Amino acid sequence: MCFFIRTPCDDLKSERIIFLKSKRIETNQIFDWFGGFATLKKLQYKKLDKLSLVLESLTKIKIAVILKKQYEIKEFVCNSVI
Repeated sequence: MCFFIRTPCDDLKSERIIFLKSKRIETNQIFDWFGGFATLKKLQYKKLDKLSLVLESLTKIKIAVILKKQYEIKEFVCNSVI
């Protein structure tokens, strides 16, 4: 099962991000942007709290994904980094 999420970022060409639903998000999982904007091939994450992750792509786009119970998306924020 997958999530299809619209991004709130006006500066991104992509409209949606897809990722596999799993019990936890692994650092080697691949996140694919729709519209051919970017593919996050190498992931790093920091735990902000029990249900929050910050992901950074090779294209220096930071994506904060805040999850609720059972991995439903509560908030999706992304912005450019450096």
